[in-house]
Amino acid sequence: MKKSRFFLLICAVAMPLLLACGNAEAAKTIWKNPDDSANKLVLYGDGRVRYEVDEDDTLPENRDRMRIRVRFGLNYFVGQGIETGFRLRTTANSLTSPHQTLQVLSVEEETNFGLDRGYIKYSSPIGLWAWAGKNAMPIFYQTTQFWDAYDLQPEGVFGGYDIKIGNDAKINLSTGYIILNEEGFSSGDDTAVQYAVHTAFTLRKHRIDLAFNGLTITDQNFGVAAKTNLLAGDATYGEISLKVERSWLIVGTEFLFSDVSDSKIGAGNEKDDKNAFTVYARVKFNKWFGARLYYYDVGAASVAEFGRFSQDDFPFSSNFTGIRAQLDFKTPLGLNIDVRFYTQDTKNENLIAPTDPSTAKTVGFMMTGKNRTRSRAQVNFNVAF
Repeated sequence: MKKSRFFLLICAVAMPLLLACGNAEAAKTIWKNPDDSANKLVLYGDGRVRYEVDEDDTLPENRDRMRIRVRFGLNYFVGQGIETGFRLRTTANSLTSPHQTLQVLSVEEETNFGLDRGYIKYSSPIGLWAWAGKNAMPIFYQTTQFWDAYDLQPEGVFGGYDIKIGNDAKINLSTGYIILNEEGFSSGDDTAVQYAVHTAFTLRKHRIDLAFNGLTITDQNFGVAAKTNLLAGDATYGEISLKVERSWLIVGTEFLFSDVSDSKIGAGNEKDDKNAFTVYARVKFNKWFGARLYYYDVGAASVAEFGRFSQDDFPFSSNFTGIRAQLDFKTPLGLNIDVRFYTQDTKNENLIAPTDPSTAKTVGFMMTGKNRTRSRAQVNFNVAF
């Protein structure tokens, strides 16, 4: 890493250490109808400024850049269990990244502030619910390797049942129909069906979350309409997730798998290309300071469409082994700061990244290359309300 970049990172790390004391909490602005407590308007949003450095030890892909993320939304609760809402964000045309690179002479990203969520939802008194539109994926997640639930909002129709058991246990069931490509007057749409079950309970002072997430993709036009083809055709993806928490310590793991055909993976495929696992630990030293450490082992075909819908925290989303280390700081000013370091290596060096049918270009979210290591360092300044 260049000395100038290293100096900027050190300066950014020092700032929260000088500020980390006091008491401040991010808060939502809420309006309530004085005659009807169920009738209310909730405003929320967040802003982020990021400094980021990427380095590649094989290819000339080294860079540093400043980026921002801005999101603003509202939820209006009509009453009788009915609500509607929307959220806007920067770079709304990007599938999984809401971050806009700062550069005065390029206005393309600046004009893509648009719709991130828009939906109508009904929630019944007994725990049944349903929504239609574009909203958050209703799954339990830890690393967002299965689906980038932080940034990627599915579009379609969803429903579920939230069951409370006693004072501290629950079961959440959900399923949804996702429209991936709307084919108009041509052949059938490319779609996906989501299904999930999540349970949480307390056992000997340990809070435990156990979940299963599933996704079945149906590509109606594979080999027919090139501009709308999906990379892996029909396939099913699954994830089993476990999280254990007790006061200052959180540990978790995920196991992912798929039934993608070997022919879609291509020559050089191996048995574990369809599997992945993650493990992590998160420590809360006090109310102001914490640390995290993650390990990833992600096969190329273990996640949907070779990582198209997965996290973009790492430079690549599939076919890698990697480590993520993070320090978290809170300040009395309502400003939260985190410092992150990512490093990843190609898992199966014999694979070639597939061609995206919509662009006729090699996809950029699957890692390839022999003896290749990619690293990323970030400092994020975050404010939310």
